Amino acid sequence: MAIAYQSEAETYGLWNLLLYKDGSNYKPRMTTGGSCSPSIATGTTSIGLNTWNFICGSGKQNGYIRVYLNGVEEGNSIDNGWNSRSTTFEIGAYNNGQEFNGTIDEFSYWDRQLKLSEIQELYNDGNGFSPNSGVILNSPVDNYVSPTPDITLNGTAIVSDGATLTSMSLWDNSTGTWHLNQTSLFSTAYTTRTSVFTNTYPKGSSIWNIQACDSDGDCGFATENRTLAFDSIDPTLSIIYPTNGSTITDNLAETSATIYLNYSVTDANLDTCWYNNQTANVTITCGTNATFNLPYGTYTHYIYANDTIGNLATQSSIVTYDFKLRENSQTFNTTSTETATESFVINTTWSNTTYFSGTAKLWYNGTSHDTTSSSDGTNTLFSSTIDIPLVATGEKQIILSMGNKFSNRLRDRYI
Repeated sequence: MAIAYQSEAETYGLWNLLLYKDGSNYKPRMTTGGSCSPSIATGTTSIGLNTWNFICGSGKQNGYIRVYLNGVEEGNSIDNGWNSRSTTFEIGAYNNGQEFNGTIDEFSYWDRQLKLSEIQELYNDGNGFSPNSGVILNSPVDNYVSPTPDITLNGTAIVSDGATLTSMSLWDNSTGTWHLNQTSLFSTAYTTRTSVFTNTYPKGSSIWNIQACDSDGDCGFATENRTLAFDSIDPTLSIIYPTNGSTITDNLAETSATIYLNYSVTDANLDTCWYNNQTANVTITCGTNATFNLPYGTYTHYIYANDTIGNLATQSSIVTYDFKLRENSQTFNTTSTETATESFVINTTWSNTTYFSGTAKLWYNGTSHDTTSSSDGTNTLFSSTIDIPLVATGEKQIILSMGNKFSNRLRDRYI
């Protein structure tokens, strides 16, 4: 037996709230999707004859359909075809048939999926509740976060049965306790009224609701409190490494300095983090450290973090990247013959503060040879000319040592 039905415009897309006959019993059922691929949510409780019951069906496109009996969810199913329709809408019938054999009262149609708490309030332990009276919170939405402390709140009150509205009041816990914040009194006999309240809220979260009172002396709130927050605090951001003013020195220089940028960041509404690599801003996942390369030198590293409100935090660190020894090039013949005279040259950039000796040694197959040096003020050439000894053919190791340090660059020589 159909309770309510909306016909399909195609071969799918209708919805139907009905009493499903299971043997000799009737159970509530909600269906969507038409005959092509229907979604079905069926209750488990049988409905007795000559007894009032509160039956509710709800659905959401790409979500779930649900069926309720007397404020309790009885069944659900993944929806295959819920859509808004402009086709025929029927109460107590299904496509001009399957008429409901009973009485339907206080039928309501909502343009959104109701929450369980709202359905239970409509049921009201069997006492019912008229959706044509009450308070609706319009804005801000639940869990709203504001960048400013002055927040505007908006609600609509409706009364029926001959009563008129006398006042609407904003209640919240902005002082730490639930209290009446402000009231609007009405000298005109309204049955529907929207009131706007503006209040200055402290940092952090607050709960609010709107109460309406009528000429019968009845007062009531919206069905659920809402939460808002005022956030003017920048994210907490710090650069852990490298520390500001530090110098990082590589023993042996590579083609460029490797930059390790480690940081920490926290915020209740953290959104985006990024750093500047001296050329462009690079977005990273908040909490993930950054690694990149730069030529040796002094740089100011910047890292940024913002929250969903737009509060921005910036940290910077000035760091110098240096090296002890940099090998620019090696020059020698890769093949030779016994007794041949060969020259070995290495071009370096080095630091007197680290390498106190300006001499170098050529180690050829375990034998040390002196070198001569020449410098242009920036780069130093170390060279050594030797006669290739009479040895068995094989792999020979050549190492250049500088002062009391090794260049760590090995070359294999084949003769």
